[in-house]
Amino acid sequence: MISPIGQINGEARAERAWKRIQRSPSRVVFVRNGVTQAVQTLRVELGNGGSSVGLPTGTIGVQGGVIYGIRDHKTLPDTNVKRLDRVVIEGKEYTVETIVKPPGEIQAFVVARG
Repeated sequence: MISPIGQINGEARAERAWKRIQRSPSRVVFVRNGVTQAVQTLRVELGNGGSSVGLPTGTIGVQGGVIYGIRDHKTLPDTNVKRLDRVVIEGKEYTVETIVKPPGEIQAFVVARG
């Protein structure tokens, strides 16, 4: 559905986001303050390779990615993710650094260090 100003509304965007998630779904479990949250079906896209950061004590590797979820869908619950949640993906622990909420979607930017 198109809004009067020509932009896609949240419900329509949430439906499109859910269809994109279904093309490459992952079952994700976040841990928040030591408490395991419910399993959610989301889309995970990790960066290719990584980078390194030089510290006075040595160099650490950094790898990032984005976890895509939904909000304002007419039949599905909003993705439950908060900044500083942790999640293990492909054997690495990632921390949610930033969350962006465009209409109908949630994008959680994650980083693994080590």
